[in-house]
Amino acid sequence: MSSPVSKVNEEDLEKIAIAFKDNREKLNKYVELFKEWIKSENHLPQDLEVCFIENFIRLCKYDFEKAKSKFESYIITKHSLNHLKPEFKIEKERFERDDISRIFVISPDLTSDLSRIFYLWGTREQSNFDYKSRQKYVIDLVEWFLHLGLNVGTSFVFVLNFDCFTFQLATKLDFAVERRFMNLTVNCLPAIIKQIHCINVPSAAKSFIVLLKSICSEKIRNRIIIHNGIDDLKKFIPSDDLPIELNGTSGKSVEDWAKNWEHFYTQNGEVQEKIKNLHLCGEIPKNKVHLDCSAGFGANGSFRQLQLD
Repeated sequence: MSSPVSKVNEEDLEKIAIAFKDNREKLNKYVELFKEWIKSENHLPQDLEVCFIENFIRLCKYDFEKAKSKFESYIITKHSLNHLKPEFKIEKERFERDDISRIFVISPDLTSDLSRIFYLWGTREQSNFDYKSRQKYVIDLVEWFLHLGLNVGTSFVFVLNFDCFTFQLATKLDFAVERRFMNLTVNCLPAIIKQIHCINVPSAAKSFIVLLKSICSEKIRNRIIIHNGIDDLKKFIPSDDLPIELNGTSGKSVEDWAKNWEHFYTQNGEVQEKIKNLHLCGEIPKNKVHLDCSAGFGANGSFRQLQLD
C-alpha cells in the first residue's frame, strides 16, 4: 500500500523550499556535520536517513545547534517512556476495539497555503482507555512523517476535537504521563506550529487545555485558539481545507483518513522500517541527563499542582 500522504507537485515543492529558505549547499554541509556529531555520541542512533536529518534542520529554521539539541533531547526523553521503546508493539485488535486510529490523523493534502493539518480526534471507546498504545501510535507516525522531505509542508496546524472528551475519560488520564508526553512532542520534536485550534471543548476538558498550555512557550500559547463553533474555526481555515465532519467542502473525511492510516500502519511495514533506528543506543552520559525533558514530571510535577483558575 502506498503512503496516505498525497504527492506534492513540483511547483508547490519549490514554494515550500523557498518558504524554508532552502540552501542546498548549506543543507548538505549541515547534514554532514550532523552525521559527524552523531558518530561522536555513542548513546545516539546511527545510520539516520538524510531526509530525516534535513527536516530536523529545516524545521529548526537552519539553527544547527538547536537541531542537535532537540534531537538529543528527543531521543533521551523518549527513552524515559517505556511504551515508546521499539519493543513495545500495539496489538492489532486494539485498533478496532479502542478506536486508536482516530486519535491522530495526518491530513493527506496540504492546505491552500501549503501547511499540513493534524487532527487529534477524541476516542469514542473509553471503557478500556489505553494511553500507551495511543501515544506509541502518534510517535511512530510522526517519526515516519519526518522522513517525507519537503512534502511535510511549510508549517503545521493542529485541530483538537474534544467532542468525545468526558469526565469519565478525564478520570482515566494520568496527567503526569500526559504532560511528559506533551513535552516530548511539543518541546523536543522540530515543528513550525502555525496554530492550535480547539473545538467542541466541554468543561471536562478544561484541565487538559491547562495542561497543554503549561508546557508550551509563550509564543505557542498565543497560538492556541479555543473556538465557540465551526464557523469560528473557518475564520482561520478555509472550508475547502476542512473535512466533511467539520462542515468543510473538501469532500474528504477524517474517518476515512483514519482508516487509511490504520491500514498503512498495520499492513505496510514501512513505518516500522523507517523508524527502527530512532532509539537510545547506549548509556546516557552523566553530563547529558539534564536533556531529559520529562525530568521533574513525576509526582511533584503532576496535574495536582497545575493552576486551574
